[in-house]
Amino acid sequence: MAIVITIEAPPVHACAVRMPRTDGEIDEAMWRQLVDAAEARADGGFARMEPQSITIGGMRSDVIGDQRTNADGSAEAFYLIRARPVDTATAPGYDVELRLVRQIATANAR
Repeated sequence: MAIVITIEAPPVHACAVRMPRTDGEIDEAMWRQLVDAAEARADGGFARMEPQSITIGGMRSDVIGDQRTNADGSAEAFYLIRARPVDTATAPGYDVELRLVRQIATANAR
């Protein structure tokens, strides 16, 4: 399986591990353990967000994650995103992409 690492520059700094062309399955309990450990190293204060679904251009992204707003107005988040075609019949060759994201947004980027 191919894995792609992406790094986005500030003001919204994000790094992601992207796994294109997967079946969409991931051990969510293990993901939760890893996120919990990372949040503890960041001094906690994260809250689970309500799951969200977004459809853009024939692709549907389902998102779960944790977020927090810092005292200076900046924000941090951990996301697990599954992106897939809405209609696989009209999108041959596209599978599910998994993205594990850590995002930090400066106060003025919000």
